[in-house]
Amino acid sequence: PQRGHTILQHVAELINPVTGSWDSELVNEIFWQQDARTILAIPLLEDFEDIWAWHFDDKGRFSVKSAYHMLREKQEQQAKRQVGEASDQIEKFKWSEIWKCCCPPKMKHFLWRLAHN
Repeated sequence: PQRGHTILQHVAELINPVTGSWDSELVNEIFWQQDARTILAIPLLEDFEDIWAWHFDDKGRFSVKSAYHMLREKQEQQAKRQVGEASDQIEKFKWSEIWKCCCPPKMKHFLWRLAHN
């Protein structure tokens, strides 16, 4: 990969899973020398989860807009996860119960749409 252009998304991907230390070869390949030295000097702590950090935009600038896009991306990923969880619940739901309700058809339709989020 070219410096500054990589497909890595998590800090954990820069850590050697066997040794539990920085993958110095990968860090040196991806980052500029000064940045790589700084990264490799950071002590690694075990059992820490990756967190979202405010990333710069396409022009290398930090802006409210870049933070907004990062937040929207995170929300979309969470929504996809929730839809996956909801689809499991939807499969268990007895749809025939909605259609058996003693209410106007438009209410049945509304309940069906509500159940599908």
